[in-house]
Formats: sequence, C-alpha cells, structure tokens
Amino acid sequence: DTFVLRGGTYSTNKDTLNTMLYINSKDGNSSNRIAIMGYPGETPILNSTNTVLTGTGSGNTHMTFTYADYWDIKGLTFSGGYGDPINIDGDRASEGTNFRIYHNYFNSTRGNIGDNTNSIKITGAKDFEVHNNYFFDWSALVTFKAKGGRVHHNVAWLDSSTSPQVQCISKKHADDSYAGDFTVDHNVCVNYNRA
Repeated sequence: DTFVLRGGTYSTNKDTLNTMLYINSKDGNSSNRIAIMGYPGETPILNSTNTVLTGTGSGNTHMTFTYADYWDIKGLTFSGGYGDPINIDGDRASEGTNFRIYHNYFNSTRGNIGDNTNSIKITGAKDFEVHNNYFFDWSALVTFKAKGGRVHHNVAWLDSSTSPQVQCISKKHADDSYAGDFTVDHNVCVNYNRA
C-alpha cells in the first residue's frame, strides 16, 4: 500500500491536537511495505503552526505509529511548532520493526518544549533505518530502548538559541534489558544560534 501526498500545505486550525495522523497495528511485510510519501517532484508540507500545544509537547506528534511494522516515510516536509513530527512506538518485542525514514525535511520553530521532544522519536523499536534527512531543529533524533538500526547520511542544523543542550542523535534508556546497539555513521551535525 502506498499513500501519496500531493504538493501543498496540510495544516490544522484546531486549538488543541495530539496527533495529526495515528496508525495503530497496521503492518506491511518484507515483500510488501507500506509507504507514506510525497508525490515525485512536489513538496507536501505538514504544518502545525496554527496548533496550540497541550502540556509540554511530549505525546504531541504529526505522525504516530503504534505496534506497526514495515513502513516507509519519505519525501515529506514537517514544519511548525508541534511536538514530535514522527513518533515510532514499539512494544519492545515484535512490534515497531523495519521502519525506513528518509529524504524528509524537518523545520521546527517550536523551541525547547520538553526534553523528550525531537524531530524523530523511536521507542522500543528495532531494525529501523533513518537516512538522508535534513533537520533544522534543536534535536534531530532520539531513541528510547531501541536496537538494531542504522542512522546515516543525515544533516542536522541544531538551534542552540532555543535550548541550552542541543541533541543531534541521542540514545536514552540504553540500560533497559531490551535496548541494544545500532549503527550511526556519516551524519553531519552543526550547532548554531538562530537568535
């Protein structure tokens, strides 16, 4: 299955919203992956500028995938001041596997609205691949209790004016019994001050 977004801006005018797109227990497989992608040659923008955050931002996302396997997310632009643009939530067992996130652009104006708020958050998942993305944010990618993936060939411009502690690629709860190693290579992280 492939979901294709045409060029243009997709936004919400709701005062409060937790998730723009929520996928629960929808799986592809190794020979039939599920994709959300931009139409070739066009730029779909998922914009949360008009959304008022609830709480500290943790749990607020553009896209959340819970107990889902074999998904591709590619060719999209995420903008605005909303929590985590992409949140992969596995169960530290058999779910949340084989995600590929690539050729996306993340442009956040939210600032630091919580230590656990990032462009991409991967929790309890495994065998993921994140590559060739461009981040303009204070935090690019964080994993919680994740393992068996590869993060490579990404470029991150990290805005230190919004947070005293910028994070490019971070691994948290590494001492959890499920957590394991994953490969990080050929990424570029630049710390700058937007102010």
